Amino acid sequence: NLEQALEVLRIGTASRTAGDNGFNATSSRSHAIFQVLLERRPPGGRASPSATRVSKLNLVDLAGSEKLRPDSSATGATLQELTCINLSLSALGQCISALVDQKRTHVPYRDSKLTRLLQDALRGR
Repeated sequence: NLEQALEVLRIGTASRTAGDNGFNATSSRSHAIFQVLLERRPPGGRASPSATRVSKLNLVDLAGSEKLRPDSSATGATLQELTCINLSLSALGQCISALVDQKRTHVPYRDSKLTRLLQDALRGR
C-alpha cells in the first residue's frame, strides 16, 4: 500500500550517504533505486493470470562520477566509494552503448549490480 511504500522510501533516503567532494558539501555518495511493482487485476476476484497487468516503476538517483586527481584528498573508504561509483556508471554506459549498436549481440548487464537491477528498464520491458 501507499503508506508502506512511502515508509520504505523514507528509510532508504535516510540511509543514503552524502559527503563533501570539493564542489558540493552534500554530494550523494551512492546510487539509489526505488522499484515499485504494480499489479492490476480485473474486478471480480477470479482473474486468470493473463488478465493481470504487471508494471514496474523505477525511480533512480545516480551518484555523479568524479575524476580522481593526483592532488585529491580521497583515501580509504572515500576512494573505494569513488571507484565503485565510477565503475558502475561506466558499466551503465557500456550497456547503453551496446543497446544502440545494432551490430552487437551481447549487452553486459551482469557487469554491475546497477545494470542488473535496471536490466528490464534498459531493454524496454
